Amino acid sequence: MQVIRGDFENQLHVTADLSVHGRLRAGARVAPGARLTLRGMSDGDILVERGASAELWGVVQRSILNRGGMVSIFGLVAGDVTTSEDGKTWLSPDSVVRGRRRTL
Repeated sequence: MQVIRGDFENQLHVTADLSVHGRLRAGARVAPGARLTLRGMSDGDILVERGASAELWGVVQRSILNRGGMVSIFGLVAGDVTTSEDGKTWLSPDSVVRGRRRTL
C-alpha cells in the first residue's frame, strides 16, 4: 500500500490501495478494487464505489456515500452517511454522525 502525507487541494481519485495521512480539501473517490485509508481530515465528500473500501480515521466535514463497497468509520462525520443496499458501513462505538444515516 502506498502512503502519502500532506495537504491535498484536488479531489483524490483512488485506483489502488492508498493510505493518506493529512488533509483532503476536495474529498476522494475510491474506484472498484481500491482501498483508501484516511488518517486525518476530509473537507469534501468521500465516495466509495462498488467493490472498493475505505477506512476513515478522523473527521469528514461533508458526507460519505457508499455505493456498494465496505466503509469503516472511526471518528466524526459532519454530514450524512448514505449506503446502498449492497454496501456495508460500520461505525466504531465512539464515532459520531451529525447528519442522517440512510440506506438507498
